[in-house]
Amino acid sequence: MGLQPEVAADLGNAIGAWLGGLALTHGLSYDDIPWVGTALAGLLFSIHPHRLECRDQDAGTLLKPAPGAAGAP
Repeated sequence: MGLQPEVAADLGNAIGAWLGGLALTHGLSYDDIPWVGTALAGLLFSIHPHRLECRDQDAGTLLKPAPGAAGAP
């Protein structure tokens, strides 16, 4: 595992700073910066359950026995 948590934290900080700078460049005020973070968090939380659902479906297809194998329907 090594540096993965540190890299994830550094990447998160860099993306947050970049998005904040982008928002300021396009005319938003410093008071609006938390709303940019809130929108990003909402987007990520809405995507995450869908990814888990897809992963569960993929795992289910991998665990089905082959046709004609012992225990196959």
